[in-house]
Amino acid sequence: MGYRRIRKIDQTNPPDLDGIRHESPVTELDLHGKTVPQARTAARSFITTSARKHPGRVVRIITGCGEHSLGAPKLGAALESELLHLSSYVAESVLDLDHGSYLIRLR
Repeated sequence: MGYRRIRKIDQTNPPDLDGIRHESPVTELDLHGKTVPQARTAARSFITTSARKHPGRVVRIITGCGEHSLGAPKLGAALESELLHLSSYVAESVLDLDHGSYLIRLR
């Protein structure tokens, strides 16, 4: 099974994405304090469950900015990778303006 293409947003000049940033997320998941494997598992479960409960709606996943990571931030990159694998559930995603969370429109 191939991957569906998810619209990836240029973070240097992010567009409004049909108002995704103006919609209130119906639910959110906070990944602070989780390891990368724990974060991937939690994100996968959250997105698949949320897509069934709230199709077409926006959810937020909080990764943080990586200030407490040893070395480079890791959760944001892990989440972006996981979103590619979940393309059958994710219509579009964008890094929120706070750079510590992602807004995701579900299919």
